[in-house]
Amino acid sequence: MQEINKRVVSRLKSWIGLYRNADIGTLFRQRRDFGLQLTSLEHQYMHLQVVKCSLLQNSKDVDVRAIYEQRKARLSAFANRWSGPKELVKLEPIVDHRLRFAGQTGTAGLGAGFNCSGKAGQND
Repeated sequence: MQEINKRVVSRLKSWIGLYRNADIGTLFRQRRDFGLQLTSLEHQYMHLQVVKCSLLQNSKDVDVRAIYEQRKARLSAFANRWSGPKELVKLEPIVDHRLRFAGQTGTAGLGAGFNCSGKAGQND
């Protein structure tokens, strides 16, 4: 992955017209911070691996789930190597917690019958 990332970054730099030794932060910074807001190839690859693992794990097909479980067991044996199934195991409790305890997102239900002036029962 590192080799691909190096090649892509060097091609992007030449395409945009940046010097070879220019800071690559310009490519990946947010636009409000004067960057181009491109997505890192490595970050996108890791994200898609986790999405793929989630889709396979929650598949309706029993055979697909069984194949995924075998792959997960094989990849989990590698302790120092990043893998989608291991990352999914770490992220599932976080996502579950955020879904259960999402909190209030709007103002619905915060004031029973009160308008902006604070008087009940008057509709302007």
